[in-house]
Amino acid sequence: MSSSKVPDHKHCKVCGKVIPPDREYCSSRCEAIDLKQRREAELYRKWILFLAVVLMIFTLASMLVSLMRP
Repeated sequence: MSSSKVPDHKHCKVCGKVIPPDREYCSSRCEAIDLKQRREAELYRKWILFLAVVLMIFTLASMLVSLMRP
């Protein structure tokens, strides 16, 4: 059985290609794709948080109105 050492490497975060260990992406295209995906994910999280707050406000308002009724 021969032992072969795999040279130090990483994989591109987007496409998975083998890249040198000092890089994160294989190309500027993959870097742009990842940046766009991270921006979209952040926007999605902000919308979810906004909708959750609005839902809580409506729920609390509804509870207060029902408590005020005789």
